[in-house]
Amino acid sequence: MQAAAAASVPFLLLCALGTCPPARCGRAGDASLTELERRNENRFLERQSIVPLRLIYRSGGEDQTGHDALDTRVRGDPGSGQLTHVDQASFQVDVFGTSFILDVMLNHDLLSSEYIERHVEHGGKTVEVKGGEHCYYQGHVRGNLASFVALSTCHGLHGMFYDGNHTYLIEPEENDTSQEDFHFHSVYKSRLFEFPLDDLPSGMIL
Repeated sequence: MQAAAAASVPFLLLCALGTCPPARCGRAGDASLTELERRNENRFLERQSIVPLRLIYRSGGEDQTGHDALDTRVRGDPGSGQLTHVDQASFQVDVFGTSFILDVMLNHDLLSSEYIERHVEHGGKTVEVKGGEHCYYQGHVRGNLASFVALSTCHGLHGMFYDGNHTYLIEPEENDTSQEDFHFHSVYKSRLFEFPLDDLPSGMIL
């Protein structure tokens, strides 16, 4: 339940804009959703399965090394009961013949201070978490000022990045969910959002 909730904010926004990945659309199986899935498939030029890396600076150096452990959590106040994530992170996504480095920062403006998550456990008990787990990032593709990145890192990488020419959607593959570290991800190259960032809907924050 918590994994689904953590990824829901960027995923629902992408679907509302008509760009949810084909693997995530039409699961209910009714006729209308099947038609939606068919329309979404036509919006994607390509799909690749890749292993993204998190780039971490070496101790005392300026070079970054890649790690397939993508988790951005850090130790928080033991008494707070909330999970904390690093303020800045970088990820390397090698896909469609290009190596994209996504430099992102926590989007502190995304969730209200009054935001509450409610989860129902297997026994039916409702657990309420004030503030939720904030793992929502935004930023740019390194070296590309015309780019935009919006990611959730709670359980693998969920979200999108735009390089000035195409929009790419990324999500963990469902058959690769080993513990906390997600490895194989699907990346979709989208036909949509092939326009300057100035034309994005006003107030759109993923």
